Amino acid sequence: MTAKEYLQRIRSERLEIVQLQESIEELAYSLLPSGIRYDAIKVQTSPDDAMSRVAAQIDEYERKIREHLAQLLDRQNTAYTYIAMLERSEHRQILTLYYLSGDRITWHQVAEKMALSEQRIYQLHNDAVMELQKIWPEGV
Repeated sequence: MTAKEYLQRIRSERLEIVQLQESIEELAYSLLPSGIRYDAIKVQTSPDDAMSRVAAQIDEYERKIREHLAQLLDRQNTAYTYIAMLERSEHRQILTLYYLSGDRITWHQVAEKMALSEQRIYQLHNDAVMELQKIWPEGV
């Protein structure tokens, strides 16, 4: 895997975690008593088996999140180690902001944070990835 592919995998794993967290929130909201219907004879709510099914789904999503987090932390530590070896601080900053920050930051936001044009950010990013690839070990 190239250095850039590795960094892109970190971003996509973070996105997968966010999507799983959003799914958990949606499932949790589905458990709220949103639709109580009144009948002339009795009150009906959602069946109990739906609650256990949703709880099982939430448990599965939480398990996946834990797995992704463990992989993500390992990948991030490796990436930080090699990014720290880059000589230029701009290269380190761009790669860290875009690939390793907790936010889903855009190139435009990176440019704003660094007070540079987007075009310059793209150039620096390409240079940074090429420099990183030079020191990137095979098999990582």
